[in-house]
Amino acid sequence: NTFIRLSTALRIGGYTDGLISCNDRDFAIRALELGDLEIQYTRRVTVDWHINQSPDAF
Repeated sequence: NTFIRLSTALRIGGYTDGLISCNDRDFAIRALELGDLEIQYTRRVTVDWHINQSPDAF
């Protein structure tokens, strides 16, 4: 998962409307082009993802 400050997302203009795919890649490239971001990695699990076929599942 990627976390980014709202102020940074607003500086790059958010997601690009009209892209069929790769919107996350486009967003990341524009964010990195700012040149003032700090990238950090963690070996910890930060998200659990579950697949559930029930329409009532959250």
